[in-house]
Amino acid sequence: MARIELPQRGLHLEYESHGDPEHPAVIMVMGLGMQLLAWPPSLIEALVAGGYRVIVFDNRDVGLSGRGCVHPHTPMNRAMLASFWRLPYTPPYRLSDMADDTLALADALAIERFHLVGASLGGMIAQVLCELAQARVLSLVSIMSSAGSRTSPWPHLRVLWRFLHRPPASTSFDAKVEHFVELFKAIGNIRDPMEIDTLRERMQRTLRRAYNPEGVTRQLLAVMADSDRSAAVSRIRCPTLI
Repeated sequence: MARIELPQRGLHLEYESHGDPEHPAVIMVMGLGMQLLAWPPSLIEALVAGGYRVIVFDNRDVGLSGRGCVHPHTPMNRAMLASFWRLPYTPPYRLSDMADDTLALADALAIERFHLVGASLGGMIAQVLCELAQARVLSLVSIMSSAGSRTSPWPHLRVLWRFLHRPPASTSFDAKVEHFVELFKAIGNIRDPMEIDTLRERMQRTLRRAYNPEGVTRQLLAVMADSDRSAAVSRIRCPTLI
């Protein structure tokens, strides 16, 4: 792992580069609150074996990356009400800021053109980046993502309740791990015992590395404020897999 300073963005990003720097680059953007550890090593290894250089990183406000500029913003409870009634509110930053972070990382690594892979929130960031720097994106893979908060149905209330209730700060490490294991089991409808064991091990490594629930909240505010990108998504012209 390495840290790169992005003074023009007012933050640093923690990243990993896998494979030959001379090979075509794949920049992979992870989802809400997730760290670079969430990318399956087997996926990274397969891409490297296929002749690609793979860049994974912590988005701003999670993992070991910096927070960046956080503007005065609407509290989460008021923002949730505003989002439900389709009213505007003030986020701490926007998806376009996170897309600019990703572009600044590519610039700092001297990567002129690249393939983009984004999961969930990462898919949204990648969609925005395709519009901001269309000439630089070779292809897009958007995984379990959407074109904005108003283009998708609300999650099941049972999952939403788990998602919005984080464990108390005084909770033990093991209890935090189990909280997030149960959350991801609900989100992914995960029932296979081996997959659950893998999930638990990944959560342990992730929480030992970093834990920033406030950053996750700020990322969620950015997602909800970006209500409908369907028009922008319709203008993406690079080869795209959804």
